[in-house]
Amino acid sequence: MRPTKQVGERLMATRSRRGITKLAADGHAIVAPASRAHLMECPQQKHTLHIDRASKMPIYTPHGLKIRLDADAVADIVQPLASVHDIEDVLLDVELWENLPEGMAVLGASATAAITQSWTVTVAAAVVTFTIGSLIRSFTYSDVLRRLIPLSLGSWPVTVAHTFAIAGFLIYQSSFAAAIALCVINFAAHAGYFGILDLLVMPLRVPLRRALGLQPTHQESVFVAVCNRRAAQHGIQLNWNSYGRGAPETGRSNSV
Repeated sequence: MRPTKQVGERLMATRSRRGITKLAADGHAIVAPASRAHLMECPQQKHTLHIDRASKMPIYTPHGLKIRLDADAVADIVQPLASVHDIEDVLLDVELWENLPEGMAVLGASATAAITQSWTVTVAAAVVTFTIGSLIRSFTYSDVLRRLIPLSLGSWPVTVAHTFAIAGFLIYQSSFAAAIALCVINFAAHAGYFGILDLLVMPLRVPLRRALGLQPTHQESVFVAVCNRRAAQHGIQLNWNSYGRGAPETGRSNSV
């Protein structure tokens, strides 16, 4: 079996797993792929490119998040990276980045509840920080933010710890409503119920992306950005020009 074929099979290994978690419950994650060519741009290479998305077999992450790139074509491009880095780690990084809005909402709600001891302000802070996180996630990628929020401060174990600590403080201060609101918000975020809130953000996010000449979904650009970053760490430059009629558009990618 050729190495490239092995990478392709790995990229497509989860395509039959349709037990989608909160990642795929996200509204923009289930938008049907376009059937026409789109103008796209690779963030770390200054050129404008095209992809024909018709009849492409997409990539699925381990937990079912859909990346609308042809797995066979991508396998050829990322083969140099796959020889020194596990591609599944790249897919897991993409999944973690999807959790940025929930992580920001958790941190925003926790900090606001501790400071204001008001359940209404806490709820408002969760909505605002989630919206900001959703926009950041849609238009850029930052390895620092991924590590800082979804992977650490906004992760499930850390959330449980600081939620109970702050809730205990609020109860001690007789701010029972704020304590309840904080617990509901933080556990709902990690349970995937904030996907409903993301549907409300979609009318703001999608038109903004289209106004900037970007495709409606962002998972493809994040995947390419993560691949480029991991490749750069190994001194490798991926040639996205060889992807069909060009490389996928990646939006803006933070170099950190």
